[in-house]
Amino acid sequence: MYLLDSPFQCIAENPLNLLNDTLFAPIVPMLRDLPTTWDSSIVLQSSEIGRCAVLAKRNGADWYVAGINGSDKEIKVGIDPSFLNMVPGHKLSLVTDAGKGFRKTDISYGQLRKDMIAMVPHGGFVLRFIPETQSKSKNN
Repeated sequence: MYLLDSPFQCIAENPLNLLNDTLFAPIVPMLRDLPTTWDSSIVLQSSEIGRCAVLAKRNGADWYVAGINGSDKEIKVGIDPSFLNMVPGHKLSLVTDAGKGFRKTDISYGQLRKDMIAMVPHGGFVLRFIPETQSKSKNN
């Protein structure tokens, strides 16, 4: 859903299943905050036609990076956040496919710069960059 440009986003699932099933718990907060419009979209260098797509999108001060694997094999992609022209003062939240559900991991700016993100076959990920000031105000 983060890769598509549409003001109408629809999930073919009963909302109660999404809210009550622990398999979906890591992705529900991101689905609640999913913007319907974007201020900026960038295709990242990790993208390769016929293999994978990796896009960065901005809504206000929040950046999202989403990737999808179009192959039958696991793919690892690197994300260089320097194109964002931001300081390392962001909270990074990564959600990836994990078996029959999702896995949410909070990672640091430093981890993102040195580690690769693994995408399972025909799976993907969403990475959200939240400015520290915004993440602190949401926690209060």
